[in-house]
Amino acid sequence: MNTKNKIGKLFIISAPSGAGKTSISKEVINRIGKTFNLSKVVTFTSRPPRDREINGKDYNFLSPEKFQEYAKKGHFLESTQYNHKMYASPASIKDNLENNKSLILVVDKDGAKAASKKIPEATTIWITIPRINDLKHRMEKRGESQSEIEKRLTLANVEITEESKHHFFKYHVMNEHFDNAVQDVIKIITDEMNK
Repeated sequence: MNTKNKIGKLFIISAPSGAGKTSISKEVINRIGKTFNLSKVVTFTSRPPRDREINGKDYNFLSPEKFQEYAKKGHFLESTQYNHKMYASPASIKDNLENNKSLILVVDKDGAKAASKKIPEATTIWITIPRINDLKHRMEKRGESQSEIEKRLTLANVEITEESKHHFFKYHVMNEHFDNAVQDVIKIITDEMNK
């Protein structure tokens, strides 16, 4: 383990909805979390929980009113709107980094841009998929409504096109085979941690 750094490192992982950013991040932490004192940031959202999502573990779920209250009190590092729901990262990220904790922040593309403005030394990782239809199948498995899927696919198309033209993210990982994608992210994090 690299103990030279007194400050932890932030890894911002983003992807179109359904591309596997959350599943990949969880598996990465399972495999190397202890080695690098690395954990996932639990972000905030005003959307209701999906089946099997746990408050305080997957997200901190807030009512829209409570979300606005937290924003006014300065609890957020950044906040964005995605598909008419609010998402935010906790301001405590900076304190954690200063205490030599390294973090994975899983956010949408706008969230990634906003967070990296606040913490420019963060490492940005974009996860994508070989076919847009893969996203549709994953969203259907999650039990999302057809109208929700259509909205998210439209957004995903825009994000994928934009990222292919204007590379915002430092690293790009293709999630065609889950384990390969996990290994790719582990290699990126390991290399960055050892710099």
